[in-house]
Amino acid sequence: MFENTAVSGTLSAAELMALFGQESVCAAVSKNGCVLFPAAAQWARQVNEAMAGGRSEGISILAQRIFADEVSVEELDSQATTTAQLSMSHPVVTGAIETWWATQFLTPVRDAAAASRLYSPSSIVQELSAGLLAGSGYTLALTTAEGAHSVLPFAVHRRADSYAVSVYDSDYPGIAQELLVDPATEGWSYSPGAATPDAQVRSGGIGTIELTPMSVRALPASAPFDASMIALSAAARGSADNVTLLITSPDASVRVGAALTVKGRTIDVSEIGARLPRGVVVRRILGSGLTGAGVSVTIDRDRVPSFAVAPVAYAPAGSQTVTTISIDAPSRPRITVRSPNTMTADALKGANLTRSRASTRDAFPLVGVDGGRTFARGPQVNIANGLNSVNLTLPTPALAVEVTMGSSGGADIGFRSRRGAVVATTVVPFDNPSGRVRVSDVRVLSGGRMIDTSESFARAVPIDTAVLEVLEAVAGGGTAAQSAIAISNVRRSAVAGTPVMLTSSGGLSADEVSFVVAGKNCDIDRRSLIARAPATCRVTATRAASGDRVESVSAPVAFIFRAADQARLDVSNPARAGVAGTPIRLTSAGGSGSGSVSFSVQGRGCSVARNVLTASRPGTCFVTAMKAASGIYSAARSGPRALDFARASQRPLTVASEPPAGVIGVPVQLTTQGGSGTGAVTYEATGNGCSVSGATLSASGPAPVACIVTARRAASGIYRAAVSDPVVIEFGSG
Repeated sequence: MFENTAVSGTLSAAELMALFGQESVCAAVSKNGCVLFPAAAQWARQVNEAMAGGRSEGISILAQRIFADEVSVEELDSQATTTAQLSMSHPVVTGAIETWWATQFLTPVRDAAAASRLYSPSSIVQELSAGLLAGSGYTLALTTAEGAHSVLPFAVHRRADSYAVSVYDSDYPGIAQELLVDPATEGWSYSPGAATPDAQVRSGGIGTIELTPMSVRALPASAPFDASMIALSAAARGSADNVTLLITSPDASVRVGAALTVKGRTIDVSEIGARLPRGVVVRRILGSGLTGAGVSVTIDRDRVPSFAVAPVAYAPAGSQTVTTISIDAPSRPRITVRSPNTMTADALKGANLTRSRASTRDAFPLVGVDGGRTFARGPQVNIANGLNSVNLTLPTPALAVEVTMGSSGGADIGFRSRRGAVVATTVVPFDNPSGRVRVSDVRVLSGGRMIDTSESFARAVPIDTAVLEVLEAVAGGGTAAQSAIAISNVRRSAVAGTPVMLTSSGGLSADEVSFVVAGKNCDIDRRSLIARAPATCRVTATRAASGDRVESVSAPVAFIFRAADQARLDVSNPARAGVAGTPIRLTSAGGSGSGSVSFSVQGRGCSVARNVLTASRPGTCFVTAMKAASGIYSAARSGPRALDFARASQRPLTVASEPPAGVIGVPVQLTTQGGSGTGAVTYEATGNGCSVSGATLSASGPAPVACIVTARRAASGIYRAAVSDPVVIEFGSG
């Protein structure tokens, strides 16, 4: 086939209609063509901009469609008989490639790709191998620090201790390439064009390779933007859970990403292995040669109600990088910010985009959400709401735009000053009395005054019927495939307690599909499947009847939920546990669930009864804690904890003599009271003329003589040595 190209796209009315259906993109259709809803027009403009990074995804998908006989070479170009004769200059070929390229932004595709990133490269290869044998088609996406790229896998081979995946890479047409996967390290390596001297090896691991089935690309699909009157429906208003941000650049030579601030913490979401907040999903835009520029960010508003996002330019692009950032949400206007200046990666440290949004002190563009308010800052801001498109030219950073939803679908606009005060307001209505699409251009001064206002009605965009007919014929595999529904999740196993977002193919929109589940401990909340304990859950999807389409029910699909690992379990007693012979109560920390905790011990003289540990001798006992399985959790076992037991103190030791006083030259017998254990007792005497032999004390010299005597009982058993207090024994002359 043909080589990948990195120029802006030409996505237009026909492609948009094939992607989302006429009702979602056309405000009016006549012999002159389709008058695009403003949100559809803005979305297409940004997606065309993003294609400057390359069309690998679209070419891979079209190649698979041809390989699967879903479209013929002759349908794409009546003058061609082989794929080698197809040309990117042909409008049908271009339209097909760009349409399929744009499917990477669809919710089912995004969800399937995100799910596959959770699995190891070897697991993905095994899934791919099984799918290819069953006749399924896939794309593979590879991500490195430089960007992301799509290839078409068509064979899997086992080589000694690794896998070799044969792929078609549109950057190297006509030459099969190989992706190598090492199950031992769970790493992949890819060296396209390896025959050339300067071939570059790319590599990655878990989270940097995606497997996306063709089945999730059924068209027409739900549009990521809200445009038609459907946006005002109760169903749409009740589904505003997710927002989608798209960050792009028209410059194919630069790499751009995004910075996200949540709860005061700012992260580079484009960074490989970035720790994303729960509810945030990031996907690189797939381009040419692993250098695709741009990123899409999806945020679950239930989990992340407030945030701010800014485009980021990476060296050597610098701050003079042209970028576009947009935000789409159900029942909300589409907001797009375009700017010639962009935040650089070296400015991320210590940045707080939420604070920056509120103060408008910084000049870089950003968008943010705080509850029901959406904020935007940049020199060019477009607000696309229903039939109205307003292009605002703003004095950045003097003013920021605040958007809230008003009555009848109108967007209430406030202009905030540097100090955060609203200096002016206006409204962008959803509808127009004429029923036509209106485009307004407005320049706003720093005080909020709006000048140089101009208005016009949008013109119809011609519909290339040849492109539309071919796309509609192969969309989702043709009419027969559209009438059937299937559960399209790539991976069908997860940890119990972890929600699995269900995806389907064959429906016109996510709202038309419902799911039911059978199995103990299995539940579905909307499209989220979860198991409260290890279980096998069987899910069936149903697409409701609509118009001339009958109800369609999928085959049941089994999802296996395995037990979750508990949090780390530790014996929490201090290392210096106590003294030998004195029982201590064992304690633990960590673990998960409600399972009972038990203990085992190793070491001479160590024993445990339930949770009480006793050491019959000084030394070290090695204790292990076990927490039983419960709920979603498997059993857990701690590492051994060394607990040291010291010798115990003896009872107080005292010295006595018989008789209690002596005569010079006549020995007295020493005795002790107290002490513990069986250690030998020794005595020590000080004083002129005093001496001890065994337990006999003698004194010599002129009377009187005072002998100071101390007894010592040696260590024995669990007891340390003990020394008595000194006593005075006097000797007289007799």
